Amino acid sequence: ESASFTAFEMSGTSPVPVTVRFNDRTVTSAKVLPVRHSITPTISGGNTVNFSVTKPGKYIVMVNNTEVRPCHVFVHPIDPTAPTASGTGVVYYGPGTHNIGTIAVANNTTYYVAGGARVIGNFNVAGKSGFKIKGRGIVQRASNFLIGDVATSFEIEGITIIRPFDTTSDWTFKHRNSTNFTIDGVNVFTCQTTR
Repeated sequence: ESASFTAFEMSGTSPVPVTVRFNDRTVTSAKVLPVRHSITPTISGGNTVNFSVTKPGKYIVMVNNTEVRPCHVFVHPIDPTAPTASGTGVVYYGPGTHNIGTIAVANNTTYYVAGGARVIGNFNVAGKSGFKIKGRGIVQRASNFLIGDVATSFEIEGITIIRPFDTTSDWTFKHRNSTNFTIDGVNVFTCQTTR
């Protein structure tokens, strides 16, 4: 089954309205998960779910009392350190599609995937250190998003990784014998078991 998602950034605690339209079905009931947020959605126009969020988080909109084809809503905090262009120690991928193939990551360099960007390819981190791959955009790869062994002191944060259906059985993160790293706030959509 397919699933959809959307993402945006917010700050403060003022309610932010969210509208999710399901063009492929009539919506008769809706709920927003996780239930601990006590969000009560409304339905309008026969296929639109409306609700508000007051803080960043990961939300799931489910309709018609089924888990089939939900919509994931990723609400990120605003990144105060987000670059707007490439520069010393920064490789910036702005809104749009970027076909990068396989990038050999440089030490102590930030690879920033901005909201609205779709990067198609993967990152070879073998033996590298001090790098960051972060942002609010999408990295799309059929198999390994991250490849290479013995990387150290790195950070992966905030991106959404999409692995469309393929016939291979491989890893999303493949960084054996790596140390002192952080992977935080990453979303993974795959047609296979995530490993």
